[in-house]
Amino acid sequence: MERIYINNDVKSVAKRFAEEVKNQYRKSVIDKLKVMLANKECTQVSEYLQSIIDNYDNLLDYQIVSNALPAIDGITIPAQKDLSIKILWTNTKGKQESTEIYKIIVDCMQYDAIKDIYVKYISELHIRSCVYCNANYAVTRVEGKVKKAQFEIDHFFPKSKYPHLCTSFFNFQPCCGCCNKFKSSSYAVFNLYTLQNEPDIVNPFTFKITEKGVVLTSLDFDKNNIEIEFNDKNRTPLIGKGIKKVKTHDEMFHITELYNSAFKEELNELIDKHRISENELRSFAPDLFTNNKIDVMEIIYGYYAHKQSVHTRPLTKLLQDVHQQLNELYQEK
Repeated sequence: MERIYINNDVKSVAKRFAEEVKNQYRKSVIDKLKVMLANKECTQVSEYLQSIIDNYDNLLDYQIVSNALPAIDGITIPAQKDLSIKILWTNTKGKQESTEIYKIIVDCMQYDAIKDIYVKYISELHIRSCVYCNANYAVTRVEGKVKKAQFEIDHFFPKSKYPHLCTSFFNFQPCCGCCNKFKSSSYAVFNLYTLQNEPDIVNPFTFKITEKGVVLTSLDFDKNNIEIEFNDKNRTPLIGKGIKKVKTHDEMFHITELYNSAFKEELNELIDKHRISENELRSFAPDLFTNNKIDVMEIIYGYYAHKQSVHTRPLTKLLQDVHQQLNELYQEK
């Protein structure tokens, strides 16, 4: 819900991810793609397959940051109908079945194995919550012989349409299961990464309580009547052939509806705590607090106050924004 500016530290994380993937899987991926290239049923995508082989090293940390479709030198994306053709194929698990060509490419590129490597590196960027809604952790429970929890990962550019980007670091978007289903293979307006370190670009969304809610915060009143407003400054459409109207962030992920139906209790708690003077709490337990105002706020209000911590814990964006709004209203600096 807040973009990450690609500075040298972020580039370093992506580069180390790419190097580990190449060391472990490059030969296997290239060999599997060559087998596919030799299959007569893949003739219609042969040029595409060869371009993936030729550009594989560059794809892993290619910076996908704009609202335009990625134009990678040497990569010509085939028509969707060609990628969706089914052929008989034996996948990496040894099972033979009729499978869409794009799924075979994703399988050849070892997506399932590589996404586990990605999780190790994304933790360095402190991403634990859904980047689309910031309401849930970016994990899902997997049913099978062994039940487990794992990171849920969406692709900004869907792997069904751009399978060559299925293992690209900057195309991964950690998210919750609900948001992943809402987006599916559609295009979203929000991309996690940016090369522009400007406030409205990095922080395109804002939560606040409505004017009616502002009045209620100063009254002994039922706070369930407070309404949460979600402002979307990110309305730049995607640019590219074949892309139709793209939903706004709120339309796609139902942010306003979600927050007003599920998270008023957390907001009420913030408002109640805000009524208590920070200085009063300091005097009550002076040894509890450090000299760092951020630490004090985190202890009192129960959320991470650093702007860089939005993706660390669910609801951080809501609590940060509304707390700032309350401070401005009551001139508490």
